[in-house]
Amino acid sequence: MKYQFLLSRLITKRVDELGVQILELSIQDDHVHLFIEARPDTVMSKFVGRLKSYLTKSLIESQSELLQKFPKRNLWARGYFIGTCGVESEVIQNYIMNQ
Repeated sequence: MKYQFLLSRLITKRVDELGVQILELSIQDDHVHLFIEARPDTVMSKFVGRLKSYLTKSLIESQSELLQKFPKRNLWARGYFIGTCGVESEVIQNYIMNQ
């Protein structure tokens, strides 16, 4: 993926600013896996919305050619999946690392 390194840096920066810890991160051509540890009072829908908004703004500002490909700034799908960890965290981390 052309923007993998930049996207990784941006995600790491923004997640840290939002007070969340990344346990594992995997960036694929068509999706991102983000395994995090967050405080119980973190509203995940707001977290995801803030992260997507920040990433869209930052990517378009630094990579202007994205506006040609995504003129409506729709870099992300509307949906997302969030699950709570009911298994050993190592299982999830191994899954993400092996994507």
